[in-house]
Amino acid sequence: MDNETRSFAKLEVRDTDDGKVIDLIPIVFDVLSEDLGGFRERIKPGAFTESLASGEEVIANLEHERGMSILGNSLSGTLSLSETEREVRALIHPPDTQVGRDTVTLIKRGDLRGGSFEFRVPDGGDSVTVDDDGQAIRTVTRAILKGVTVTSNPAYLATAVSARSMPASVKSACEKATIEHEARKRKLRLMEAE
Repeated sequence: MDNETRSFAKLEVRDTDDGKVIDLIPIVFDVLSEDLGGFRERIKPGAFTESLASGEEVIANLEHERGMSILGNSLSGTLSLSETEREVRALIHPPDTQVGRDTVTLIKRGDLRGGSFEFRVPDGGDSVTVDDDGQAIRTVTRAILKGVTVTSNPAYLATAVSARSMPASVKSACEKATIEHEARKRKLRLMEAE
């Protein structure tokens, strides 16, 4: 099960009594992506419910860089996550470090415009169908959230995932769904010809 990355735009900094808070919506449900390298994708509401309830560690970082670019951690309480029927929201309490201060400044200037998320799909957590145009559509119904990222490239439609290889399980499901779709189209054409 490989980690996958997607991006989406919704990001702001708020001043609170406890300091700065980065308000990030890295995941919006029921939004069909553009082509992600041979397939399009839709994340269904509730896909992360189990993962968020598990208390498993989720890291917030800058531009997908681990290490010294950590902005928050769910286990330490500096990252809180919530899920509604429309989205997953992340509230990040950035550290008073150079990375934290720089991130807040870059968000306020508009250089960092959105968020991204890293996830894994367990067996049975997705399905692939083919639409009328022959495009494979992956629907994710269950996923494990691994990280959220503040990024300068927030476009859900054209993200780093398009430069990555398609996960083997998705590729196999896409190929199978495409073959089945083509077989149905041939059968329909034969029935119409009779």
